[in-house]
Amino acid sequence: MKYLLPAICFLSVLQSCVQEIRDEPARSDSPEVQFITPWQPGGGMGLYVRTSGEPHPVQESIQSYTTISRGQFTQKNIPADAIAAVSFLEAGDSSSDRQAVYVIEEDDQLLLYRGYFVPGYGGPVEWDREKLQ
Repeated sequence: MKYLLPAICFLSVLQSCVQEIRDEPARSDSPEVQFITPWQPGGGMGLYVRTSGEPHPVQESIQSYTTISRGQFTQKNIPADAIAAVSFLEAGDSSSDRQAVYVIEEDDQLLLYRGYFVPGYGGPVEWDREKLQ
């Protein structure tokens, strides 16, 4: 019994929460995109996106993470040709401070866009762009 808690903690650290976007079949010409939320030393989760090779950090400390389905893209102000999208809260933020990120291919580059939801609006108003490759 005294080894149960350390064993659970050890397994939690080793296991990453990997969630692939599976609500619709992937387009055959689109690169694979995974959002990953590993547990961080000291507690909490981080949000990373993996497109090829090493994961790219998006946010260090998050408290919740939700996949945005392709059917919700328009409602969330995300382009229909985006490859994958998620929403999340930074650690310590209230539920009204939700953010979203999506990955899209533009001019043979994978780009990540990050936006903040505005209460009562329904989707991020401004998107900041970040190159992934």
